[in-house]
Amino acid sequence: MGNTYFFNDKDDYKAIEIVELNLFNHNLEEYFKYFSSKHNKTHFSSKKYQILEELLIKYSLEEKLCSMISFICSLNYTYTLFNGIKVDSAKLLGDFQNEKKDLEILLDLIEDYLGDKNKKGIDSLLFKFNPTVTINNYFVIKQLLDAAIIGMEITKDNFQTRKKELLDNCGSFNYKKGRRYVLSTIIKPFYEYLTDLGSNQSDALKFIGVILHLSDIRSNKNEPIELFDSLSDNLDDIEIKNLRIFFTRS
Repeated sequence: MGNTYFFNDKDDYKAIEIVELNLFNHNLEEYFKYFSSKHNKTHFSSKKYQILEELLIKYSLEEKLCSMISFICSLNYTYTLFNGIKVDSAKLLGDFQNEKKDLEILLDLIEDYLGDKNKKGIDSLLFKFNPTVTINNYFVIKQLLDAAIIGMEITKDNFQTRKKELLDNCGSFNYKKGRRYVLSTIIKPFYEYLTDLGSNQSDALKFIGVILHLSDIRSNKNEPIELFDSLSDNLDDIEIKNLRIFFTRS
């Protein structure tokens, strides 16, 4: 399944289940598959929830509320990976490229551990922090491996099935395009979805601008993100000229 995605405002949030997108008439399953394989719930800002709820009502999309929350969280997750201040994007890209290989090594280790009746086959685990840390204690090693097994929902009986599912979820998302990927490959189909439903270009771009701001992604050219209590203020704050230029160039 996955873990909770903590999306800001820890003291004022709603606990929301991550659901299938069921949102577009476009194929974004591979993009969303990666995020949803790692997260099954989110802590979502109450203020953002209210803004989003009003936005969807205005555009007659209120039945898409849960899907949109999942969509916004996955946008934030993707964007943050390549634009977070503390993220080394070059190393991160290498980590995504090697994820399947390293996960397979871990799963092979877990398979050996599950088959070891006495659970004494692993003498130590080494973590390359600064400095390097080695765990030698049998009980601590057992707790670490048991936690990994629980987190990945693995049992001795379902091991081969879960192994295939976990490995299939690796490498299905192209992170090389970074921010450009988020805006052109994900947001552009959403723009087309809105215009197909009958929204004019300006209304569709304003909607997208608010969604980007709810995702903590800046849409206005030279201004920081600011969320207002009033939906109309949030819509008026969007510089549609900036977004229109982007879509024209994409």
